[in-house]
Amino acid sequence: MNRCLLMIVLLAVAVAAFPLAEARAGDEGSDLWIECQLATTYALNEHLNPLDIDVEVKDGVVTLSGVVENDVEKDLAGEIAKGVEGVKKVENNLETEPMARTEPSRLSGYMDTVNDATITAKVKSNLLWNRNTDGLDIGVDTENGVVTLKGAVESGVQRDLTVQMARNTSGVREVVDRLKIDPDAPGISDAISESVGAAAERAGQAANDAWITSKVKTVLTFNKRTDGADINVSTQEAVVTLEGTVPSKQQKQYVVDLVKDVVNVKRVVDKLEVNEQQPN
Repeated sequence: MNRCLLMIVLLAVAVAAFPLAEARAGDEGSDLWIECQLATTYALNEHLNPLDIDVEVKDGVVTLSGVVENDVEKDLAGEIAKGVEGVKKVENNLETEPMARTEPSRLSGYMDTVNDATITAKVKSNLLWNRNTDGLDIGVDTENGVVTLKGAVESGVQRDLTVQMARNTSGVREVVDRLKIDPDAPGISDAISESVGAAAERAGQAANDAWITSKVKTVLTFNKRTDGADINVSTQEAVVTLEGTVPSKQQKQYVVDLVKDVVNVKRVVDKLEVNEQQPN
């Protein structure tokens, strides 16, 4: 677990453009892929402490060990593991102990670093996967949940969009805008072409329906304004279909607009239903 968590933090700080699960498409479903996929998911889950959970994978069988605070956390960790592709069986050996945390005083600073790196990764990913900000020369730094944006954009509109996208990212408490307007900054169309080409090369394959589905799901997960939504995403020939429920008509329109702006999405088929009894 520790080796995967370390890789996640380093990747988040360095590029944050691709989850570890996509770094090598050919490894998908392997024991190491499953282990690192679980490490990534646990690190991004606000209800679980990844340092509490040890993961071992052998021949597709996941063994969870460690100590968590309650049965809910234990069951949540187990259900997450069952949902990872390639997992054949989950041996949930997690123990429960109220208020259990691994040396909190010593690890608090480290976990703050992990949390800030995770927020940086989310913001960078959202900017990279949005067709209107993809490839812009923007630096993202996070300290105690406060995100600082630096770099150059072409216009005030782009700056406002970039700042708003950072604010809407889950986990972000505040955004410090140090962006500068430079009409000679890299154009959006060129940026999209370059970054998507580099992304496809890093992933070892051209952007396809699975890639788009993954990006859409991640963008929805990272956005604090989509809380309370239960959305299923499918993609065929770059046409994304959204099904499920949302708490309001306003959120429904926001979700559709958000997905339309994901790189390589040609069209969105909206099959979302509004359930106003859901929590906003």
